[in-house]
Amino acid sequence: MRLVETDVSNFLLMNSTIKAEEQAGWLTRKAGALIALFFGCVIYLGNAGFPGLLDDADASHAVVAREILQRHDWVILYMNGIRYLMKAPLHYWAVAASYAVLGVNEFATRLPVALAMSGLALLVNEFARRFFGVRAGLYSALAVLTGAGFFLFTRIMIPEGIYALEFTAVFYFFLRGWTGSLPPRIAYWGAAVMSALAMLTRGLVGVIFPVGIIVLFVIATRAWKRLGEMHLVSSTLIFLVVATPWHLLASLRAKTFFWSYFINEHFKRAVGTRFPPDYEAVPLWLWLGAHLIWLFPWSIFLVAAFKGFPPARTWKNLEAPQQAKDAAGNWIGARGRRRPAVDQVHSRSVGGGGGFTGGSADHDAGDLRQGRGARRYIVAARTARAGCLPGFDGAFFGFDATSVRGAAITGGNGGGGVFGGPGSVVVAAAQK
Repeated sequence: MRLVETDVSNFLLMNSTIKAEEQAGWLTRKAGALIALFFGCVIYLGNAGFPGLLDDADASHAVVAREILQRHDWVILYMNGIRYLMKAPLHYWAVAASYAVLGVNEFATRLPVALAMSGLALLVNEFARRFFGVRAGLYSALAVLTGAGFFLFTRIMIPEGIYALEFTAVFYFFLRGWTGSLPPRIAYWGAAVMSALAMLTRGLVGVIFPVGIIVLFVIATRAWKRLGEMHLVSSTLIFLVVATPWHLLASLRAKTFFWSYFINEHFKRAVGTRFPPDYEAVPLWLWLGAHLIWLFPWSIFLVAAFKGFPPARTWKNLEAPQQAKDAAGNWIGARGRRRPAVDQVHSRSVGGGGGFTGGSADHDAGDLRQGRGARRYIVAARTARAGCLPGFDGAFFGFDATSVRGAAITGGNGGGGVFGGPGSVVVAAAQK
């Protein structure tokens, strides 16, 4: 009980400091959110209509969403008339709904992920603002929106942007409940709902990673006596209510669903024996090296990005901002331990955690904000630090840029032409 009271008092003190900071300058909570929303609309919604859909993960997945409407079947997925039992359905449902409203085209195909990325930026902005201050919130949101890897791989119809938003929401609700700034039932039931949606988006990853990371956090902070506060029974029931119906219906409709979805696509893929063998593991050094290339110039600040994490000996009695950093460290570390494979080339779900953790550099700048030159350096460094982590878990090895007119819904039209633009936004802002 004493730990809970300490967390609540620390959070209230931190929140009053953040409010004073907002009142002292032009950058308020509302202004930060509006800026993040503006750039999200420009960068993601503004570019959702091009380039044309590419083979194979792009156009083939779009065909699955189109067949939902053609067959009026929202339980069993089909690709070119053949049952497609490999993937979770939520992203395909969202694209099918988009097709129903806007027609079958590139913009409608990318709209759900574009909205998810804009929502992710707003959530990361709120996440970092609440724990580290309004400037950290804005820089974190801009880091998410201007990460080159995020932008590149949200050109393809894959759900990473959606479940990055869901994972971020899980940890946001968890930390709000843990620090006492939300009623426990609202916080932990919200986390359960978002984890269930993540499972419907990405399969078992949607529950294994959030639960595992939260367990690591509880162990690291030696706060297992607080598990009773999390309403584990009711939270589990809420999770099952959201996640179970589709899995149950799919199992009843397709006799091979359990083997195809859980055994082959989840277990066998994890151990490298999935059938058919359409991928293989790559050396870890190559996987990590690709991060440095694709995250440049943010990767220059990678070492500095981790210096703000609290030492292990202090984890038992952390204040709210340090608890947020510790949770983000577990988040990034858990994703980084996953063995990479050449078909796993997409921007992964570390997105929100990296963004708000990097943005916490604004909170760490502290007493160094003196003098114009020093301030310019700090702004540039913390902005780069914010940009360093959002895509840290994305293994970007490139993709087939060949247009496949027969497979694409409307035919490919080559490259996008906007790849180099987003990263310059934060750099320019940091120099002012």
